[in-house]
Amino acid sequence: MTDRRERDKLRGKIHTVFAESDAFAGFRAASAVPGSGSVDDPNSEAAREAVRQLRSLMFDDLTTYVDVKIRPEADESWPRRYALTLTIDPDVKEQNEILRELLWIYVVGSPEMATHQAGQQRLVRELFRICALAARKPTVDSVAIFPVDVRETILAAQDPLVRLRLVADYVGGMTDAFALRTHARLTGRATPFNEYL
Repeated sequence: MTDRRERDKLRGKIHTVFAESDAFAGFRAASAVPGSGSVDDPNSEAAREAVRQLRSLMFDDLTTYVDVKIRPEADESWPRRYALTLTIDPDVKEQNEILRELLWIYVVGSPEMATHQAGQQRLVRELFRICALAARKPTVDSVAIFPVDVRETILAAQDPLVRLRLVADYVGGMTDAFALRTHARLTGRATPFNEYL
């Protein structure tokens, strides 16, 4: 019986979040505009506008309904940073938890995300392998693929494990976009050379 009550309570909360809240009104309003398409189609103007409104309103909720307060147990001897705490409106916190759970179910756990992550892992492994090979027995030519500061540090390092650590730090510090561009260049999949001139 408890499980059913909990499920009904959760359904009610989800209904409140999605059907009644101001944050999701954009989905209802955007689909009512003639010629904008359906919010069910992620490529439609209605969906883009609804997501834009939703993001704006939810961000506003998550910043407006947060307050900094002094902890009840704090006394004057406590440093200020330990005496203060964030309080979040319970409804906003609940809405955030529901959305976070849905994000895990429909985005992070989706087959599309799994294939994307597998591709990214392969890319990072290949990048690391190429860079580690260049740093294994470093010469001025072999380390030319690294930025100047990294190349100098690799050339100066005597211990092969230190060089490997430097490569790991270099690859690990790349943004997704930079890793993609670097991988494309190192594997010959980049834009033609004359594009760099």
